[in-house]
Amino acid sequence: MSANNNYASQPSPAKGIAGATSVIPLIGHPVVQVKSPPVLNAYFDETGLDVVMVPMDIPPASVTSFFALVRTWANCAGVSVTVPHKQAAFAAMDSLSERAQAMGAVNTVRRDSDGSLHGDNTDGLAFIAALAQKGFKVEGKRCLVIGAGGAGSAIIDALAYAGAALLAIHDLDGVRRSALAQAIAKRHPHLAVTENIGDLGSFDLAVNASTLGMNTSDPLPFEPAGLPADALVADVVTKVDITPVLERAKSCGLAIQTGAEMAAAQLQMQSEWFQVSRYTRSQNNPAPRAAERHLPGPAHAHGAGISLIKRLRPRADRGSHRRQEP
Repeated sequence: MSANNNYASQPSPAKGIAGATSVIPLIGHPVVQVKSPPVLNAYFDETGLDVVMVPMDIPPASVTSFFALVRTWANCAGVSVTVPHKQAAFAAMDSLSERAQAMGAVNTVRRDSDGSLHGDNTDGLAFIAALAQKGFKVEGKRCLVIGAGGAGSAIIDALAYAGAALLAIHDLDGVRRSALAQAIAKRHPHLAVTENIGDLGSFDLAVNASTLGMNTSDPLPFEPAGLPADALVADVVTKVDITPVLERAKSCGLAIQTGAEMAAAQLQMQSEWFQVSRYTRSQNNPAPRAAERHLPGPAHAHGAGISLIKRLRPRADRGSHRRQEP
């Protein structure tokens, strides 16, 4: 399955759902823009995995109660999380990968049989992997990232680990922007970190990690025409493949990376975190199996930051007074 496949061409195999099927809800608000379910469901069906991903539009006020439900949902394998719920998901976890802990955001949740929830954040790794597929090397590059939320913070941290020379961070929420800039500077003391955009002509990479572009009336997050001719413009928005800022970048002759390309790069990472190989179809619910089939993107989710940081809390007291085990 190629990372360049058209998502619309991947059917969602509802015919394979049975009473023993495990469910992975993809939660966000809204979810009309998500592209992962058709690709993952096609993969699950082709490889004989008795799992289905279902988009669920959950309002922010209901996220806490949703995760309480997930704990008791016996055939739930985990949860995929998109905007704006990544910070709320972080607060609901029993354990975290080091990168999720550092960023305060979770986009991939595994539910174990005892109801415990374990969170990771694959956004940053997927973004770097998608860049690598385009031949773009981050080391030594000057990078601008618009958006300091769940995806933006993960991408910024991954760019720092990948050897960026400078990171300029912008977010309309000044408190959130400054907090992230300070955290990144502390974690990466040899990296130049700034909250001032300055001259766009100095950047090699410009990233929209905000929600700008999900609505046609949104302003551009930045003006690509101000970037150097060899710069790359990336967007995390998946509602449309070519967002307004990417369209503008293309018209300027700049290289681009779409949100769909980043999403494709993290499907294998998420599947490994969910441990979907646990959910093979029974003889009573057979499906084709292709043992060597792989999802789009790199076949590894392991590396710096994958180890879990446990949170030791009484089950009745989750959500407050959290303690962590080194």
